[in-house]
Amino acid sequence: SEQRAVGMAAIVVNGEQVRIVTAGHTALDRATPVTADTLFEIGSISKTFTATLLADMVLRGEVKLNDPVEKYLPQELRGLKLRDHSGAPIQLVDLATHRSGLPRLPDNMPNGTRNDPYVDYREHELLQFLKSREVLLETDGGKTTRKRDERFEYSNLGYGLLGYVLGRAAKTSYPELLQKRVLTPLGLTATWLDVPRAEEGRYSNGHYLDGDTLRRARHWRFDVIAPAGALVMSAK
Repeated sequence: SEQRAVGMAAIVVNGEQVRIVTAGHTALDRATPVTADTLFEIGSISKTFTATLLADMVLRGEVKLNDPVEKYLPQELRGLKLRDHSGAPIQLVDLATHRSGLPRLPDNMPNGTRNDPYVDYREHELLQFLKSREVLLETDGGKTTRKRDERFEYSNLGYGLLGYVLGRAAKTSYPELLQKRVLTPLGLTATWLDVPRAEEGRYSNGHYLDGDTLRRARHWRFDVIAPAGALVMSAK
């Protein structure tokens, strides 16, 4: 049969019984077998960790689900608003449930490439996008934008923004907050936003099909959009 994958790890949960099943190798050109300790990019499963962080902060009384996102945005100069075209503030819960009306991706990602699209998208670019959107709303009248909670529309931008403002609400950064509130308490000692150099030998390569040929994909790197998809972890 045609080879459509190089290596994989699956977690099989049956009640209290948990098994990790592995197959294949960590790279096309490597004989190292995949094990329970092999590191994988988990992509958008990272969003569930960001949502858990939000839930924890709500339970602690630090934020509310219906808090306006703009409450936690920088307010230097004229400040930043984040509203829909009806004037309703977009809320934290809207970001968490993909009902904010924000697009899947911002339209100012000039330096990212298809192979590593988020690497150069930082706080400056995010705030620049939000300011441009605010200006657009004043003249657009809803022609190209949606109301908050109008419908589900998947947004990596929205989840990046959610993690960013949660970090600001806690007066720290998203990476530090996630580590302190979620990763350390859960004992996730092989879970990182940035894989330490000492652990790179455990990192599996991703692959994609180019015609009939499997080729290695670059590991994506993240900055401010990290809450949407940056986590790397082992099956164990």
